[in-house]
Amino acid sequence: MDFRHRIAIASVAVWGTAAFAAATPEQCTAALTPKGQEPGNNPCNRLVTIVYAGVQEALRNQNAVPPSAIQPQIQNGDRNASGPAVGVPSGFPTPLAGATVGVAGTKSGPRVLANLSVNPLSVGSDSTKALSWSSRLADITVLLPIATNTSTPPATTNGLDFVGVRLRVNGLAVSSGDAAYQTALDAYTNYANTSSALFESIRAALLGAADVSSCADALTSLNDVASVAACGGAISVSATRQADAVFRDKIKNALWEADRSYLGLDARLDVGDPTFSGNPAARGTVLVTTLAAGKRLGDAQRYVMVRGRAGVAYSSVDSGSTNFAFEGGAAVELGSLTDVQAIRASVGVDGRKSRTGGPGIDTNFADLYIDLSVPLATGSAVTVALSTPLGSSSHGAVLSVAGDWSMLLPATVKGK
Repeated sequence: MDFRHRIAIASVAVWGTAAFAAATPEQCTAALTPKGQEPGNNPCNRLVTIVYAGVQEALRNQNAVPPSAIQPQIQNGDRNASGPAVGVPSGFPTPLAGATVGVAGTKSGPRVLANLSVNPLSVGSDSTKALSWSSRLADITVLLPIATNTSTPPATTNGLDFVGVRLRVNGLAVSSGDAAYQTALDAYTNYANTSSALFESIRAALLGAADVSSCADALTSLNDVASVAACGGAISVSATRQADAVFRDKIKNALWEADRSYLGLDARLDVGDPTFSGNPAARGTVLVTTLAAGKRLGDAQRYVMVRGRAGVAYSSVDSGSTNFAFEGGAAVELGSLTDVQAIRASVGVDGRKSRTGGPGIDTNFADLYIDLSVPLATGSAVTVALSTPLGSSSHGAVLSVAGDWSMLLPATVKGK
């Protein structure tokens, strides 16, 4: 249930208690006794005050901010652990879980690639406050071919010629997530207070109106002029609409600020032939550890994002050769946010450089990457990507089309 609906229901409950003309002082006193409150001179007014304060306190303490209010932006189409047509992917982790299935045309023929991402900390979180940072902190992705070119025999006994695993950790997650949660909590609290103040004005107007029915109709029409005429007092129903607009803007701005930047670890482990060249000599193990950073400039409607990463790659091929190399890249992304996703396009260069090589070692290359991602529905998108070698790189051009799906944070959680 949306928080604003809960406030409306709570306000109606308070109004119903206070507006009951048939309620006697004895009945109000009896209701106050279990709460440990003294009735005072006016038990019914005292009861209204206690109930109202209790509702407000409950709204603040019982996880008033739903997880959906702090939903991180989903970075469509770049969660691939490794493999073709993936250049300088962002360091924003998957908020909860997601999957991608795509078709890639490679040097050794067409491949159907699949990957699964999971954010283990989000899966175990039982509160919105915890989800605000855990959904931005880290994820693990596994990529593997689920269908390969049958003309190239796989070199492993289980039929897989490549498996990739990727770990992303965003070092800014705790601070940015906590800031987003606090802003959301303040916005929800302020909205609750504004709605309650308006409710009190409406209650007073209705109880003091000569024609309660006409006053009620005028209020529900959200016509301020008619409300003043029918209710006999100055009351502005537009305060609700104004509070709602401010509320939405605060939440939107909080999420934009929380998901503008990342800085952290981007590590990959590739086993097999990540180039999909079909060359048995290229098979081996590659471990890449990089520092990744990115920042969005502009606003949610039109932004430019700069992404980069730099680190060390260790390669060991099955023939026995080993190598350490520098690996890094940079990309520029143009996009526009729609809800929690973005229509985006990016271009980047990614590569690896070492002083020495070795038989079968995949090093001293640079590839150009271009991709376009378009949301299809909330949590899903389609991405078209192209990679092509620059200079004397032995990598072949790769074109891929992938469907991307992500789970959104739940509407409610248990706990505080």
